This record gives sequence, structure tokens and C-alpha cells, in this order.
Amino acid sequence: MTDTVQVEIKAPLATITLNKPERLNGLDFEMWEGIADACCRVEATPEVRVAILTGAGGCFCAGLDGTYWRERESWLDWEAQHAIAPLLSQDRREGIRAAAEHRSADFTGR
Repeated sequence: MTDTVQVEIKAPLATITLNKPERLNGLDFEMWEGIADACCRVEATPEVRVAILTGAGGCFCAGLDGTYWRERESWLDWEAQHAIAPLLSQDRREGIRAAAEHRSADFTGR
């Protein structure tokens, strides 16, 4: 578990907190991995009946952390390999990739 994603389990309730308020809980690679780990932990606890996903510092989540992803050559490579990609239909992945390429051009000027 990372410091940027915290899990508290008090069965039957689990609370997953995004904890990067200085970046409005914007998602970076560490947070994606932390959310995946938190979900696995909650899923492995059969007594949990309800899970709450919340954000620290008065903001749930601003979306992707633009500063983090702008510093990478391409977040598309990461997205394509990420665990969520196989869950999406081919049409949905192509739509996400097209939107991401458009956003990437906004960030990089390419």
C-alpha cells in the first residue's frame, strides 16, 4: 500500500482514501497501483459489504495529474499495458486512445 492511497477496513465497511491533496488527488502511476492494491485488499475481506472511495483535503479527485503525465514520454504505452485495458472492448480502447492522443498533443504541442 502506498501513502497516496489509504485503506481502512472496519467490516462491514471499507474506506479507500486518495491522499494527495496538494495535487487535488490527481492520479499518477503510484495512485493507480495503490487503488488496484486497495481493491484487492477489500475484495479479499469477505466481511466487507460496502466500500467507499473518497479523497483527502476536500477534493475527491481532479482526474489525471497533468504535471506527472506531461513529464512522461507517453502515458499511452502505460495505459495500453495497464490491467484495465483487457477489461475494455476494442472499440472503447480505441476511443480512449484517440482522446488521449488529442490530450497528449495539448500537453506536448505535438
